[in-house]
Amino acid sequence: MPASADFVQMDLSAFLPMSRKGGRIMQHPSDHIFERTRSMALPWTVLAAAVLGWSAHANVAIAAPGTAPVKPMVIGGEDAYQGQFPYLVSIQRPGQDGMEHFCGGTLIGPAAVLTAAHCVVRYTQGEPDRDPADLSLVVDRAVLSDARTGKVRGVARWNGTYQIHVHPGWDASKGTGIDVAVVQLDASVADVPVMRLPTAGSDVLERPGTLLVTAGWGNMSGDDFLPATQLQWVQVPLLAPWECSFAYPGPDERFTFNARQQVCAGVTGRDACQGDSGGPLFARMPSGGPAVQVGVVSWGFGCALTGFPGVYARLSNPETHLFLSRFVRY
Repeated sequence: MPASADFVQMDLSAFLPMSRKGGRIMQHPSDHIFERTRSMALPWTVLAAAVLGWSAHANVAIAAPGTAPVKPMVIGGEDAYQGQFPYLVSIQRPGQDGMEHFCGGTLIGPAAVLTAAHCVVRYTQGEPDRDPADLSLVVDRAVLSDARTGKVRGVARWNGTYQIHVHPGWDASKGTGIDVAVVQLDASVADVPVMRLPTAGSDVLERPGTLLVTAGWGNMSGDDFLPATQLQWVQVPLLAPWECSFAYPGPDERFTFNARQQVCAGVTGRDACQGDSGGPLFARMPSGGPAVQVGVVSWGFGCALTGFPGVYARLSNPETHLFLSRFVRY
């Protein structure tokens, strides 16, 4: 089977940029790029169908039975069935017992995964706070773990290359700005539908009260980590910009709502939580057409608390739209 076929999974080195490990981040005319190449690990024949994944030292792979604990999910949600949200991506990293989910993403093009910048770059005072770790991505798989053992399915690896593009408007040293990044794959993911993106400057899907959907494998409780085996989804109402600013007035820049760059949504008892970062806030079309992504899970105070909605990177922001147009066709 050619490299461009089906369910490619590859190595993600998320906590960049460590050139001594073979990757590099550089200033690009329109973004920051992290690039890594990888070597052969397991034969292509072991790759299973319908899953996309990566690992940080350079390998692309597909899901196969294996190990690794999953962290919990969306608060106030319900189980998603297989195929309901095929474009949802689980970003995983090594844990004590194998690979574990820690951030979400969305397939927005045959070879492009949209996630949050803070999921793939972390800095402490402008410097990387950890070495790159082997990460994996899994797509079109509602159930990540075995209900009996709680272990995540393992991944087989295939050699390939990838790049992580971070929006230039993201200030990693402060944790502020446009919290958007794209993982560009070296091969397409076949037979999996992609998420549509909004038109630049359009607020049709951003009207207060609009019911949108967020989904992911993050915490199901704001108090602790509850084991979960299945993708969760929940409907949340979009709030007016003034309501978001009232909830997050500052003065700390990291927790000040920016109406140009962000939207907020949620209600008491229904919200995204830790582990959902990078996942989508999206609208399901009544006509049954493609879903349209409005935002990327970014931050919030607690999870599903009264008066503190979730904050999402706003994808109709012209600056964000221009950045994403390099990877998808609108």
